Amino acid sequence: MITSLTEHSAIRSKALAMIERAVSRVKEIDKWHFPTFSTEDARKLILSSLEAIRAPTNLVPMDPAVLYMRFFSIEQMIHLLESSSIDHISWPIVGYYDEIWDLFFGKDGPKVFYSVTVDHNYKIRRFSKTMSFALRDLLPHAKVESLLSGKELYCLELASSEDNNLPMYANIGHEFGHVVHDQTQKEISPLFINHFLPVFENMSKDIIDAGPSKSTSHTAFKIVNAIGSLAEELFSDMVGAILLGPAFYLSLSEMGWGLDRDSCKVHLLPTDDRVRAHPSFNFRLKCIRHIAQIDNFCEQIKVKSQKNKDMGFINISDYFLKEINAEKSEIVVSPSSDSDSAFIEHIFKVRLPEMNIAFESFVNDCEKKIRGLFKIPPSCDVSDVMELILRLRQWILPNIVPNGTLLGKVPSFNCILTASALCRIESLANGNFDKQKELSNKIYKIDRLTEKALEVSLIQRMYNERPKR
Repeated sequence: MITSLTEHSAIRSKALAMIERAVSRVKEIDKWHFPTFSTEDARKLILSSLEAIRAPTNLVPMDPAVLYMRFFSIEQMIHLLESSSIDHISWPIVGYYDEIWDLFFGKDGPKVFYSVTVDHNYKIRRFSKTMSFALRDLLPHAKVESLLSGKELYCLELASSEDNNLPMYANIGHEFGHVVHDQTQKEISPLFINHFLPVFENMSKDIIDAGPSKSTSHTAFKIVNAIGSLAEELFSDMVGAILLGPAFYLSLSEMGWGLDRDSCKVHLLPTDDRVRAHPSFNFRLKCIRHIAQIDNFCEQIKVKSQKNKDMGFINISDYFLKEINAEKSEIVVSPSSDSDSAFIEHIFKVRLPEMNIAFESFVNDCEKKIRGLFKIPPSCDVSDVMELILRLRQWILPNIVPNGTLLGKVPSFNCILTASALCRIESLANGNFDKQKELSNKIYKIDRLTEKALEVSLIQRMYNERPKR
């Protein structure tokens, strides 16, 4: 029979054995497969944390059961580290995004590394904060703080099912938006209060009118946090649209393929301060349409395509020029087991028109604020995009835009992504279902040419920007 004392010892031994194997795994990862240098920061954080945990002086006061269970949280972080590889991630693209990140947050600000997720989604998490939670109650607070060194590290997870769909990487702009939202709370919070205070006042009356059973602080907290979560998603879309314009709009539209584009979803979690919420895709696209300048962009694409009698791109332009009807958005609040879900869903449906007005005006004011706070990369040039499309159509590397010189000019990252996105969408929309292999090969060639063009243009630009001797 195992006594309580020997069980504690067995649990501790098992946990330490797993930690030893984990340390070996982390050390064996080839750093030359990391897509950016920041993955090395994640490796160092994991290694230093594991070393601190297994240090004899720190082990003595640890509860073996807590140590054992916390290891599995660290194990998930190791998996993210192992998945941060150029085998799955296009290093030229994330290299460009790192430049945008540094443009926003500076060399001394928070850092980001890239991994993949099996979900058909893009998401960002506070990697250093996750490690802080994992080490809580295992190590002294001062030791945890010294391990983190006051540095904030994020992990941005890319959809593994879209490895080769490089234009979809534009959704990274949305994930950057969440970090911008975190870092600009001082500037953004007054705008949020200003636009939503009248909405909250009307909802407060709805709660009071519903009677004592609903007039609780818990219900109000859930409503405020749900609206805050929806506002943050729209804010993040706005940042993506500012950074990447049409490329982001096209990628966000593709993310909505096959989904109910009129459904706004709110998921209540057990604690009041945690609510997952996503506006409908149609409303998201409507809110950023003018920010991404999609109408002007598609009009110019259409005019240039009409000169070449290119019906494929004329039809694509007409499709994106169609007015989006976001008025019929449905709100679904789950889970049904939550005692407040049906009531909150009712209030949101009643107040949806004024909520949407507040959301749109909030996004517009935030756009002005963000443009004033940060240096924004230049928008893509439609003429450059059309030149790159012509090259892609002839299976020529889209890394040069003719400008009357022998060498031509290096196109922007944004232009290459946008041209690739349009070529992909046009090929998919006009694909022949009877020739699936031919269509697959066509998409593959677009993807490979795009990846190589991004790589070559990045190297070209680095060469052009080198210090002159």
